[in-house]
Amino acid sequence: MADNLEVVKAMVAAAKSDMAVAARVSNRVYFGWAEDDVAMPFIVLYPVSPDGPVRCFASDADFQEVTFQWSVFDRGPGVAVVEGIKSDLDLVFDRKTLSLDSKTFISCERTGGFGPEWDGTAWNRMVDYRIRFK
Repeated sequence: MADNLEVVKAMVAAAKSDMAVAARVSNRVYFGWAEDDVAMPFIVLYPVSPDGPVRCFASDADFQEVTFQWSVFDRGPGVAVVEGIKSDLDLVFDRKTLSLDSKTFISCERTGGFGPEWDGTAWNRMVDYRIRFK
């Protein structure tokens, strides 16, 4: 995962800089985990599959691929906030490219998701994205 730190930073920066997402969560976008006392709503980005080379036909590694999951949390009385933030993230990442310093970003595609689900303390809405880059 250390090799993909630049990809993680670009994803978090893109989420934080989007006006719609920022209006809902301010700067509460985290990688890996968030403190217990963080104000809601907030977003956490998790790696859900290891990175690795992807080979096409007989060539050497053509690109790298890694899957991340955005988890949106809110204690609201219903699912409207987590669903709204999830929709905003879709607009930022669905079939988009991100600016990276040393890697060529190939694609970003939504591959799944789960929820919304009440875990006893908050609503959680998850969405998975597969990122490909060189």
